[in-house]
Amino acid sequence: MTYSIAIGAYKLPQFVELCIKRCRTLFGPDVPILVSDDFSDRSTAIRAIANAHECDYDCPAKRRSHFSGDMQVFINALKFCEELETDAVVKISQRFIPVLPAFKDAMDTAFANGDVQVCLPGQIHRRQIARREAMFYSKFGILTDVLAIRRGAITPKELIDCYRKRCHPGSRPSDSFAETTWGCLLAERFGGRRHRILPEWTNHQPNQPKVYLRKSQAKETDYGQIGAMEGMAGHWDLREWRLIEMRGYKPKPDVV
Repeated sequence: MTYSIAIGAYKLPQFVELCIKRCRTLFGPDVPILVSDDFSDRSTAIRAIANAHECDYDCPAKRRSHFSGDMQVFINALKFCEELETDAVVKISQRFIPVLPAFKDAMDTAFANGDVQVCLPGQIHRRQIARREAMFYSKFGILTDVLAIRRGAITPKELIDCYRKRCHPGSRPSDSFAETTWGCLLAERFGGRRHRILPEWTNHQPNQPKVYLRKSQAKETDYGQIGAMEGMAGHWDLREWRLIEMRGYKPKPDVV
């Protein structure tokens, strides 16, 4: 399998750089990476990091929003995969950090079955949530902070059309979540069969090294340890976006 990677970025350049470095460690120094940014006061710094690591970079002229920006990463990922003709693309949110080779090995094993079109995490155990304010993540049956899609499984236009239909006037706020959108796609478009929930991407195994770092399941010291492995130091902000942006938080589907 050949892979391309799309990293969703917004306002946290340090996490973007760590994610790039870990992907290059696990997938190889030549793996193509797209940094899909949402406009912020840190976009210049994020662009500089992308350029320094020879990654492609995309950013709109103005801020989209939390939900819309997240879905745009998926759309950009599909386009990136089509253009490069890699076998699959891996969409990764900036604060999800692949750590061990088992992260890629689990996906390789799943995609060895030609019928499998999508790989993603399942439901987090409540006891693995690191902070009370992140407990709501355990309510999702699937997660989409990391998701791998085989080329041709769905086109960018098909995903856009699906999302726009879900976000019609009068729809529920939850309809605009990436998690509920992909849940619908897995059930309807992929018939509930052509995807794999990867335990290695979902919950940490007791007394075993962590295969990945996920914001809701990790502590700042975890990121500090992996950052040190990649020659990075500093503060790793794991707060939820509503706590980081306060009144500036935009949880709505403005543009896709």
